[in-house]
Amino acid sequence: MGLGCTEEGFGMAFGVNHLGHFLLTNLLLERLKQCGPSRVVTVAALLHHLGTIDFSLLNSQKDLVSGQSTWDSFQAYCNSKLCNVLFTRELSNKLEGTSVSCYCLHPGQFKMHKNWFFYSILTNIHTSTFSSMSTVGQKSI
Repeated sequence: MGLGCTEEGFGMAFGVNHLGHFLLTNLLLERLKQCGPSRVVTVAALLHHLGTIDFSLLNSQKDLVSGQSTWDSFQAYCNSKLCNVLFTRELSNKLEGTSVSCYCLHPGQFKMHKNWFFYSILTNIHTSTFSSMSTVGQKSI
């Protein structure tokens, strides 16, 4: 995913991986409470452990990274997944005592487009643990 911007001016990884889902969840929240028991499942990634959030950068540039390199793109992905985990934790705390449960899900590793920066490194290390994109989610169901 490139480092471009959403129409609203947010970093693309932040907008696509986090803000859209954050907004949708909040728009549906009252209905989820009414129809309970309900679940909110946020797709995260173990790479969230590599994420950091610079709130001053987020306030000034509406993004999670400041550069345009391949590393920045990878870091933006990790940061956006950290946002997903933190959002789910906070949502779970706020909804305690309601009929809505909140979960984060790591779907597993999958083979990505070969131009992805870490594809060759990860493939050499974890080839036996990677699944195709069409089967990776089946493990979670």
